[in-house]
Amino acid sequence: MPIYYLYRHIRHDLNVPFYVGISKKDEKITLRSEKLIYKRAYVPKERNDIWLGITKITDYDVEILFETQDKALIERKEQEFIELYGRIYDGSGTLANIIDGGFMCKGLPSRSRLKLAKPVYAYTAGGNFLFKIESVREAKRRLNVKTSISIAIEKRKGVTAKYQFFYDYQGELISPKNVTDKRTGRKILIKDFNTGKKIADYNSCLQAAIATAIPYGTIKSRLRSKKPLNGLLFYYQNELSNEPE
Repeated sequence: MPIYYLYRHIRHDLNVPFYVGISKKDEKITLRSEKLIYKRAYVPKERNDIWLGITKITDYDVEILFETQDKALIERKEQEFIELYGRIYDGSGTLANIIDGGFMCKGLPSRSRLKLAKPVYAYTAGGNFLFKIESVREAKRRLNVKTSISIAIEKRKGVTAKYQFFYDYQGELISPKNVTDKRTGRKILIKDFNTGKKIADYNSCLQAAIATAIPYGTIKSRLRSKKPLNGLLFYYQNELSNEPE
């Protein structure tokens, strides 16, 4: 039967554990080198970004903590040690581990683990703080967002059609997000239905959707129909270019 082992990495600069892991012992190695028998514990490949960042600034020691033929037991032990030391990403401790532990996470790319597990701070497009949530996946589920939140954060500075997302807390109120709509580029005016006075103008339909938290498709529909929405009328600027403000 295979023998499983639990190991940890101790950073030299702080003399604290910064990683806990499990793997299968290689007993086919004829040369009884610990680095070959416990290969995974010593190999720096396929480590997450937090682990790589730590090992760039300090050396570390490898400690083999526990061995067993019981796979379920070794998984429980890893989870217990992760809970004991806590994790850096959620502020609970010193470990670079991203998820709770167990062989079920084997094979997930380190960047994908980080994106799935990292807390997300959600804001309205208008800039009001909504909530902190445990992961991108949970944020998508709770807000019914169809686009990729992680890509929005990294490539478009957190903007989706109705929300803004960040990996760090930005405060209770932030600026509305200004985005140019490359699909049309036509300026939008919003007027009060009762008084006819201009309330706001935006560089694009998408920018109007982000600032007002009104769905993009709804604004496009009202631009075509000219029907009021909650006391507001939407126009393209060129449609009113000859009218006084």
